[in-house]
Amino acid sequence: MDKRLHMLESFHARGDDGGLYTVCGYEQLARLDGMPPDCEWQPTGQCEYRLATGEPVSSDRTGAMTILGRGIRLRRESGTAAAWLLQPDEATVYGQELERMQDA
Repeated sequence: MDKRLHMLESFHARGDDGGLYTVCGYEQLARLDGMPPDCEWQPTGQCEYRLATGEPVSSDRTGAMTILGRGIRLRRESGTAAAWLLQPDEATVYGQELERMQDA
């Protein structure tokens, strides 16, 4: 099964270390083995967060976020812009920054 990520949003979050981080939210897409290359990618129902650098970020049901491997807790900055992709192909690489931003 082939897998890829589709970026849904990006936003700024403040770490408990005082740093400002760009967090990207993705949905996981999959295409079954043996399907033709032009077959549409289907959502798996799984989402994940990563820093713009590609580092994984855990998120629990309360919305609390932590940078995995570093233990830095993140808090979403109020009033930061969220970005939405218009083209699914633009977000297949980890850590890709969006050029189109809109006010939250």
